Amino acid sequence: MKNSLRLWMPLLVYFIVGLTAILNHEMWRDELQHWLITRDSTGLMGLLGTLGQEGHPAVWHLILFGIGRFTHSPLAMQLVHLGIAACSAFCFLRYAPFPYLYRLLFCFGYFMSYEYAVISRAYGLGTLCCWLFCSSYPLRYRSLVRLSILLAVLANSSVYGTILALICLSVFLVDGMFLHRDKLLRVPRLRIVCSACILFAGLAFALRSMVPDVDPVPWHLSFSIDRVGIALSGLWKAYFPVPDLSPIEFWNSNIVHHQALRGIFGGALLMLGCLYFARKPTVLFAYAAGSCALLLFSYTVYVGYLRHHGHLFILATMCLWLSTYYPPVQVSSRVLGRVLDCSASVGKVIIGAILVGQVFAGIYALAMEFKYDFSAAKRATELVKTQAAKGDVIAVLPNYFHSAPGYLSEPVYFPIANRIGTFGIYDDRFYSEADCNSLVHRLNKEMRRRGAKNLWLISNEPFRCQTSSLSIQRIAAFERTIEKKERAYVYQLTLP
Repeated sequence: MKNSLRLWMPLLVYFIVGLTAILNHEMWRDELQHWLITRDSTGLMGLLGTLGQEGHPAVWHLILFGIGRFTHSPLAMQLVHLGIAACSAFCFLRYAPFPYLYRLLFCFGYFMSYEYAVISRAYGLGTLCCWLFCSSYPLRYRSLVRLSILLAVLANSSVYGTILALICLSVFLVDGMFLHRDKLLRVPRLRIVCSACILFAGLAFALRSMVPDVDPVPWHLSFSIDRVGIALSGLWKAYFPVPDLSPIEFWNSNIVHHQALRGIFGGALLMLGCLYFARKPTVLFAYAAGSCALLLFSYTVYVGYLRHHGHLFILATMCLWLSTYYPPVQVSSRVLGRVLDCSASVGKVIIGAILVGQVFAGIYALAMEFKYDFSAAKRATELVKTQAAKGDVIAVLPNYFHSAPGYLSEPVYFPIANRIGTFGIYDDRFYSEADCNSLVHRLNKEMRRRGAKNLWLISNEPFRCQTSSLSIQRIAAFERTIEKKERAYVYQLTLP
C-alpha cells in the first residue's frame, strides 16, 4: 500500500499540474504547425507528401492525423501529449533504479514537467521511448522485437531521437559482440532477422523523411572555436536550464548570460561525465559517442534551442540508468583509480545540484506560464473573430506565424508567400521576401479579388507600411508574451 502511494500520489499531482498548465498554455507556431498539417491534409498520402517539406520524422504527425479524424480541436493534441508525458513519468518513477527522491526531482524537473509535457511536440514521445528502452534493457536478448520497435519509434520521433536510437543500437551491438556474445548467439535467428528488419526499416524511413525538399540551413563544416563554444553551451543549458529571471521572455534563456562561460562550463561537465562513467566502458562509450554526436549536429547543422539541447540531458540520464546494469571495471593504476573515485564523488554532488536546478527551472516556467501568455495569437484571433464581418479577409504576417491560423476555423491569406492556407509550406515561396509596396499591392489585390471591403491583418511585428490606397488602423497590440516572436498586432485595412 505504501509503495502504491509513493508511485500514484506523485503521478496524480504530476497529471493535475500538467492538465492545469496545458489549459493555461497558449500554443505557439511549432505546436500548431504540426496540428494544422495533420488536421488539414487530404488523406494519409497528402500528409506524407507535405512532410517531405518539413524535415521531421512522421510518427508524431501520424498520431495527430489519427486524432484529427475525430476532432478539429487542438486541445485533443494537448491531452494526448499530456498522456504521453504522464506515461513517461510513470515509467521513470516505477522502473528507474535511482533513489526515490532523485526520481521525484527528475519527474518534476524542467524537461519532464514543462518542456516535454506542457509544450506539445514530438520530443515527449521520444523521451518515453528512451525510458522504455532502459527499463527493457536487462531482458534485451529475450525481447529483441520489443526493443527494435521502441528504437524504430524513437528514431521517427525527431532527428535527436534518431541520434539516440543509433547510440542505443551501438550500445546493444557492443554489449552483444564483446560482453555477452554467448547470449546473443542463443537468440533464434528468425527473431534477430525480424528485429533487424523492423529497426532498419524504421531508421530508413526516419532518415528519408528528415531530408526536406528545400533545405535553407547551410552546414558549417569549417572549424570555428566560437561555434564549438556555442555547441558546448547547449550542454550547460541542458543540464542547468535555470533561466534568466528578469524578463518575461525567460524561455530558452539561461542564468549564465555569457556564452563563452557557458561553453567552458559545458566542456567541463562533458569531461566530468566521461570520468564518471570511465569504470563502465560500455556506458562511457554511449555517453561520449552520444554527446559528441548531438554536439556535432548542433555544430554543423542546427544550433537549436533548449528543447533540442534537452536530449543531452536525456542521454546522460539514460547512461546513469544503464550504468546500474554493468559492474565497474578495476583499473591497475592507483593514481587513475583515485582520480576516478574523486570524479565519482564530485559527480554525485553535481547530479544532486542538477536535479535541484531542474526542479527550480520547472517551477519557475510553470509559474510564468500561469502569469503570462506564451503566445498572443489566441487573444488576437479571438479579437478578430468578434469584430470581423462575414466575407472579410484575414491575413497573417510573416509566413511562419502559424499560431494565428491555428486558432481560426478557416484558411488565411499569407501575403509574403502569396497563398491561402492554414499551415506553412516550406518551399521557395515560404522563404521569399516582400517589401512594403509588394505587400500592400498583394493585400489590395486579394481584397478586390474576394470583393471584400475590410481586411484583418495579424502580425507578430508592427506593420509599418504606409499607402494611400488603403486605410490602415491598428486595433490592438498584445506584447507581453513569453515567446517574443509570438507577440501579436491586429490591424484593420479598409478600401476607400
